[in-house]
Amino acid sequence: MNLLKLNRKDTATAFAVNVRTVTRWYESGMPRNGDKSFNLPACISWRHDQIKEGMEDILPEAETEESKKWLAEYRKQRALIAEIERKKLEGTVIETAEVERDAFNIGRAVRDSLLNIPDRISAILAAETDESKVSEFLTKEIRQALEVLSK
Repeated sequence: MNLLKLNRKDTATAFAVNVRTVTRWYESGMPRNGDKSFNLPACISWRHDQIKEGMEDILPEAETEESKKWLAEYRKQRALIAEIERKKLEGTVIETAEVERDAFNIGRAVRDSLLNIPDRISAILAAETDESKVSEFLTKEIRQALEVLSK
């Protein structure tokens, strides 16, 4: 994904906000590319400046120590979510389900490749009487099946 050309939805995901918030920010001056996409680094810089200058209230002031504690925890969790979403957009984090699916498919391919060996070589091995040649032929076939899978 190109972080220099994000649509509103991806920009909202990167900031862990909804699309309406991104629209409101744009209307308040958040930079946008000529093709109406968003440049994430420029948007982050703009947002940082907005927060730093105190031009926008994110949440109301906490009134008690307990509410201050919960507000701090809420902001921490929002920051963690935003970090995970940013890493997803960058491609440095992937979903567990995707890894599990790929591992399953690779395992199935290895199994199928190895299970096909007997069908391919049984007639050749039946005619062979030399044990070392049988071992050599089996090793060659297994190695060949695994090499195909490693590509």
